[in-house]
Amino acid sequence: VSLPVALAESVPEPAPIIASPPSSSFEAPPGTLADRLEAFASWTGRQLGLNDLLVVDDHGDILFGMHEHAGLVVSAMMACKATMRSSALGAAGLSNIIEQPISIDRMLVIVPCETSYGTLSIAFVHEGGFPQCDALLLRNALVLAIETRVDTAPAAPSGGGVLD
Repeated sequence: VSLPVALAESVPEPAPIIASPPSSSFEAPPGTLADRLEAFASWTGRQLGLNDLLVVDDHGDILFGMHEHAGLVVSAMMACKATMRSSALGAAGLSNIIEQPISIDRMLVIVPCETSYGTLSIAFVHEGGFPQCDALLLRNALVLAIETRVDTAPAAPSGGGVLD
């Protein structure tokens, strides 16, 4: 007596292994503010494809970043921000990013970010418009990099001797 193929025991196929997507959230490393800003810049390159960015305070001082045209970028950024402050567009608050065309397909993008040190701006050149959801990721990551406090106090000795 032969059994039909349909009656034979079937071995279930193993469930496919789905790789988890890379984490898009920024984690501030321990270290100095310069270390954390460097990690922030590396994260923006990996997650958002931003390579040359500047972090600038409300006075136009560059807190982080190197760009061959940094002076021009900061001047353009300050002019855009002044225009925003003096117009009805400025009433919309920090939720808006500033996009200023600098060539046919490139924009100077300025993402303002409120921190305990005041308003900081992330400035970079981007091809085309910059999505609002990416601006939110940038803001959250910069705040984390800036606001993370590192306790630099030495640990209390555990015993009386050096070799304890």
